[in-house]
Amino acid sequence: MKNLGRAIDQILKIEPSLDVRLMPIKIRWENNPRKAPAYWTQLLKILNIEVGPNHPKRMEIQGVLVSKKKLSKKQYTFEPPSETEKILGVIPENLEFRFKKYDQMQIQIAKRGLEARLTHNRNLMIQLTRQTEILEVNQKKLWFDLKNHFNLWSLEGNHTLLIRQHKDGYLLLTVTQTQQLSHSIQEGDSFLMRMDPELLKRFFKFLNMQPPPGIFPE
Repeated sequence: MKNLGRAIDQILKIEPSLDVRLMPIKIRWENNPRKAPAYWTQLLKILNIEVGPNHPKRMEIQGVLVSKKKLSKKQYTFEPPSETEKILGVIPENLEFRFKKYDQMQIQIAKRGLEARLTHNRNLMIQLTRQTEILEVNQKKLWFDLKNHFNLWSLEGNHTLLIRQHKDGYLLLTVTQTQQLSHSIQEGDSFLMRMDPELLKRFFKFLNMQPPPGIFPE
């Protein structure tokens, strides 16, 4: 529920002429906040009378009373490019959507994979292994489309293609001559199948969680 006093202050900024009618409600609420539902009812009754359908600021005042859901920002495993990487270009929007979708799927599989390991749930592990293999097939198709877009079939030498995230949120395709461990999706990457102790530690760090006691060997 919204803070009644703050809501009244916002309404008065929009329509100061309501001060005489609304301030007594705010004062009573401050003296007895437990009766907030009753004071909300009083506030709405007054607004229904004073702020009719033809009031020029009706929509603006209604906006104060309507709770706006905060959109949660999705967390991805993509990292910014390092100085040793060469940026080949910005990944187009249609392919970026697919990479981010698969990244979210990998995160969910990794979370459930951790659960399966801790609980020794064999059936869940079999299910996740199947999902991982399906995801790998789809990712190979995605990499095929990405190589076509950037015309990378003639790329020679010992290189690794990486998906990186720019500080403004869009994805980049980079190439490096050195192999490196990364949370970013790499060509042929499989999150679940690489769930070794070191990666488990990094995964817990990514989730801002402390690993359960005894999960890692001394």
